[in-house]
Amino acid sequence: MSDAFVPQTEVGNAAPETWHTKRYKVDKRVGCDAETKVTVDAGRERANIGRRRNLAFNRSQPSPTKYAMNEHTAMDDRFDRRELLLHLGDMLEALNRLSRTSRPTASVAHLLQEDDSLQRFEFLRALAPKMTVAEFTKRIASAFSPWPKELLEAELNRDALASSVQHNLFDGNLDGWKAYVTHVQRTVKWFGTGLPRMKADALAEPVHDAATDATPVEASVVNTLPAESDAPTEKKGWPWPEPRPT
Repeated sequence: MSDAFVPQTEVGNAAPETWHTKRYKVDKRVGCDAETKVTVDAGRERANIGRRRNLAFNRSQPSPTKYAMNEHTAMDDRFDRRELLLHLGDMLEALNRLSRTSRPTASVAHLLQEDDSLQRFEFLRALAPKMTVAEFTKRIASAFSPWPKELLEAELNRDALASSVQHNLFDGNLDGWKAYVTHVQRTVKWFGTGLPRMKADALAEPVHDAATDATPVEASVVNTLPAESDAPTEKKGWPWPEPRPT
């Protein structure tokens, strides 16, 4: 009769034989079941690899709390992106109306007093008193050209959006920058926060150095944005859902 290892079968209430008990028996019979022993060892190694993979996968999954925070942030960004796009549209519309006056050397502050259609663009009051239409056109292009690309990025770069406007449109005009930030923060609370403090004398161009020589009409217009209302801003259009008819 062959000395090959023959597994025992269950008898009565005896516990079923597992690969652990088989491994023990195989180890006792050295030299006769080497192939079986290798097979058992390979099975145990595969099981260990599987457990390690499951552990690594579980660790890579975000926790419910972290997922909820990311989802909330994405929701907030959606509203902020919309508000900033609307503001960009207002800037372009104001630029278009100023260009139609065909007075490139006139100051924006002076035209703001003359043209009632410009009154709704409150942010124009934050510009330097002596800024002309020609200069405003040039600076608007530099200040807002990065916005479309930045607003389409997966992660909103808040500092880049604000600093572009600060350096290109309000450089050297500290009071105007503060007034402009206050205006934008009515709808986008974080706009302009966290940026380095801007120096009032940073700009060396004569057009801004002459701000103190502004006429009474120009001086009364700029840097005096209307006070913020306590009433909440009404949310309409995308991404806010339209009210359903009752």
